[in-house]
Amino acid sequence: MFSQTRRRCFGQTIGREKTMNFQRFFMIRIGTAFILTALSLIVGCLPISPQDGGRGGPPSGVVEMDQNTDPRFFFRHGRGAVGRLKVVGNEVRLNGRRIVRDVNIQNGAHVSTGPASAAVIDFFPSRAEDCGLEVRDFRHGRIFGLAKQCGHLVVTEQGAMETRGEKATYHVEALGDRETVFTAIEGEASVWRHADPGYVVFVPSYHQVRLSRTRISPPRRVSRDEIESIIHWRENFRQWREESLISVPDLRKRQVGEVRRMLDRLGLRLSVNPPNAGSEYRVYRQSPGAGTEVRAGTVVLVDVRADRPTDTFPAVTVPTVIIPKVTVPNLRSKSLADARKVLERLGLGLRYSPRNAGENYWVSGQNPPVGRKVDQGTVLNLTLQPPIY
Repeated sequence: MFSQTRRRCFGQTIGREKTMNFQRFFMIRIGTAFILTALSLIVGCLPISPQDGGRGGPPSGVVEMDQNTDPRFFFRHGRGAVGRLKVVGNEVRLNGRRIVRDVNIQNGAHVSTGPASAAVIDFFPSRAEDCGLEVRDFRHGRIFGLAKQCGHLVVTEQGAMETRGEKATYHVEALGDRETVFTAIEGEASVWRHADPGYVVFVPSYHQVRLSRTRISPPRRVSRDEIESIIHWRENFRQWREESLISVPDLRKRQVGEVRRMLDRLGLRLSVNPPNAGSEYRVYRQSPGAGTEVRAGTVVLVDVRADRPTDTFPAVTVPTVIIPKVTVPNLRSKSLADARKVLERLGLGLRYSPRNAGENYWVSGQNPPVGRKVDQGTVLNLTLQPPIY
């Protein structure tokens, strides 16, 4: 009888053969099954398309970190990225470098959190059946771990804890050189001191031990209420992450200089395309879109173009107009009626004072002066005097 794995191999290779008659179909299936059975015994199962993004192997688990916590993570058989680090707050560091957005972490990564900052690491499935996660160099802080099919080993200043069985949840509080408090919540764990690794203490579910350099306390049973109190800090991550989300504003039609100032105030970063665009360029497309909830430090990509009238309106060709020049005539001593006729004939305008002057008033002054060349349509200003009878 085939094992479950061999049946999966069998199902991947054998297709439905509707065009064959029953006898031929039956004989081919028997022959193929015999060949696959022989191959599986010799070289193992044929490749199966994994459902975990191509990594294969059992799930590895999750580690949550409280503020002011500083472990390093090693993953057995891990190559390349071994997990996804989700962060909240402004004091999460990966290998000493501050990060403000979620990133993948490599094997051996050192993750630390500062005040009002926390992290969750979701480890990718292992590439091998013999998998294991090691949390080392853990001196300060608190972690909550969920071990699935891969065992977890947590090493502190005083000793170590290792989960037993396929699934376990645990809590570890490292208090520097003083002591470490191990709490097994679900599943079982083994605890030992560095000074005496041969003496191993078994810790069942809902039990806690305290570990110093000189002794391991007997396992003490803890209640559900006490467990809830111990791991209450985990709510900080969810709360801080919700509070730290920023809604991306609508940047379209705004100039690059204004956009840069807006994003700086919000704690977001800007990437402009093309990179050499001036501050007067305007945004016509953005990503993430307006209203998207993002974390501080997220890069907002904008496409911009020059803010010129030709970008919106078609160019208009204005014909060249030549305006003729006119010589200003001598209008002194002429009546307003006669001056008006002369100026109309030359194509010049008229303005005079006083405004209540009659047509029989005479010109006592003019501007522009007599003989000046002016454009046709120029307005002459006349000073008038009443007639003398």
